[in-house]
Parts: sequence; structure tokens; C-alpha cells
Amino acid sequence: MNWSQSFFQLGDQCSSPWVQYRDSCYIFATGYPEDWTEAGSFCSRLGAKLAEIGSADENNFLRLHAFEINPEGHFWVGGTDVLVDGQWIWISSQERIEYTDWVPGEPNGGVIATGLGGTCNTPWVNHADSCYLFVTHLKENWSEAVSMCTELGGYLVEIESAQEQQFLRNYATHQLHIPQGGAFGNGSFWIGGTDMLVEGNWFWLSTRQNFLYTDWYADSKEPNGGINKNCAHLGSHVQFHWNDAECHLLYNFICESE
Repeated sequence: MNWSQSFFQLGDQCSSPWVQYRDSCYIFATGYPEDWTEAGSFCSRLGAKLAEIGSADENNFLRLHAFEINPEGHFWVGGTDVLVDGQWIWISSQERIEYTDWVPGEPNGGVIATGLGGTCNTPWVNHADSCYLFVTHLKENWSEAVSMCTELGGYLVEIESAQEQQFLRNYATHQLHIPQGGAFGNGSFWIGGTDMLVEGNWFWLSTRQNFLYTDWYADSKEPNGGINKNCAHLGSHVQFHWNDAECHLLYNFICESE
């Protein structure tokens, strides 16, 4: 979409230019040529969300208003299958899309985000020769995070250099605005390292290669979990250095694709 437009949902008190339908307010943003991720960020700054359409009545309301505003326009809504291709969800509520109004033959995009040749499709981001997906709206245990990254055509991130580590830290801090020094578990991301086969022998799951570069958090003498903590993560509480954790815990995660 060269010119993208979006409408956003707020609450049940509507002031111009917001328009009301039942218990929600909507604004049709026609002056912002945004991609889907930027549109979502923009509506978040408004205290709103990309619209999540739950019924034919709501859909008809939006279609009529959109046509009145711009008969040839395109408007983003909050649906995505970025986590599992073909499994469409509403990004804000994380609920599977039940009501649909696809054009015949749609959706037809296949896998929408894989990294090839250093070029990454939104919402993946590029660094060096890899693409990265920061999954911040869903928390999974380590094994489920591994599976979801595989389904997306990637793998749970494997950090091989100080430059790559710094990129991930900077992105989490400055782009996702996750404050360092938060509570344990808040702003934590699973990475692909584990010592589940031999205690203390850490390796990357996808390549089966032992760690050559590490960035364990020194102040707490990580990894310090013994036989109970067999999976690695980045955590805001340790300034996004590495920490070991019990693999059943629910964290966000980072996928990598080459």
C-alpha cells in the first residue's frame, strides 16, 4: 500500500473527529501514510487500538464511513497472522478472528515475514544479514517460543557477537521503550540458548553449536540456576544481559531469520 489509512478504536465517549458506533469510538486517519506497524503505534499514542471488527453490523458501519471519506482508500485494521501463517488474530486482544469479510480469494499472502538477502518485511527488523521479530504481545514458555519461531520460518534468536547483542539491547530499549531495571520477568525475551542436555554446557538449539560469544550478567554470576534453570533469556531487570531461567516461565521472545 503506497497510501495507507487507518481507523482506530477508543472508548464509549466520542468527541469530534471521533465517531461513535455502539460502545466504541472510531477515527478514520486519512492523513498518515503509515505501514501496519506504524499505524498500530500511532493509535497506541492516541490511547486507542487498530479497529477489531466483531460483527457484520460493525463491518457495515465502517465500510459506509470509509466509502464516504475516500471511496478508493485503504484502511488498516488490527488483524494479523504474523505469529502463525494462516492463523489470523486481533493484535490487541490476541483473540482469534471469528467474524470475517474477506474479498473472494483472500487472504492469499502466504508467509508474510521472512528475511532474504538482508531485506526484512514489517514487522521484522534488519541487522547485518539477519531479520529479527520481537514478539512483545504474546508470552510463551521456551519450547513454545521455539515452535512459533519455526512456524514463522525462523528460529529463536542466536547471538553470536557483541555487535548483535548491542543491537538487540538497543532495539528493546529505544525502539520498544522497555525500561531497564524493571521487575523480574517484565521485558524478558527468550533466546535460543539452553543447557538442557548437559548441565553447564550451553549451546544454541538451532545450530547445536556451543556458545562462543556470551554476555551473561556478571553481577549475579550468571548462569547461576543449576539444574533447574536451563534456558537463556534477555531481561530488562539485568539490563538485557543474559540470564538463565526455568524453561516453563512465560516470556516474550525474539525470532531470527536469515
